[in-house]
Amino acid sequence: MSEVLVICPNHGIIKRIEMDCMWLGKPPMPEIENAYCPLCGAKTVIEYPKRSHTSSWTYNRTDENDYKQEEINHYRQKYKDQFKI
Repeated sequence: MSEVLVICPNHGIIKRIEMDCMWLGKPPMPEIENAYCPLCGAKTVIEYPKRSHTSSWTYNRTDENDYKQEEINHYRQKYKDQFKI
């Protein structure tokens, strides 16, 4: 199983979609269903994982805003050409 990320230039990761090899019914189509951020309407980038790995960390509630801002800045820099920032 892999995880697809939907990334907004203003909000960072806005959705994580677990992609199984089999679905009942219609499979997820993140490129169509999540093409734009539901919060601000900006064009999103869909990132598929290159390899599967797990990581974990611990942070306090006070670190959450700093972490989220770092995440937003990371993806803005990584996809600056696609976000046209």
